[in-house]
Amino acid sequence: QTVKVYLQFSANENGIIDSVKVMRGYDKIYDQEAIRVVKSIPEWDVYYRRGIHERRSWYIPIVFSEENKEKYKK
Repeated sequence: QTVKVYLQFSANENGIIDSVKVMRGYDKIYDQEAIRVVKSIPEWDVYYRRGIHERRSWYIPIVFSEENKEKYKK
């Protein structure tokens, strides 16, 4: 079984994720795990326009599957 959770998120001027929204979820457990995974990524690119921080949003799928579980397990 493959489960996809689609998230939209943005980062502050330090590259730290401060806003995460589930755009298309599966269930509460998968949604919470997808949010945890994205928030655990240390830094994101920060964009500036004319020296002023410009907030950007990303929209990505987080994919859960047995294949990925085996591939990425510790």
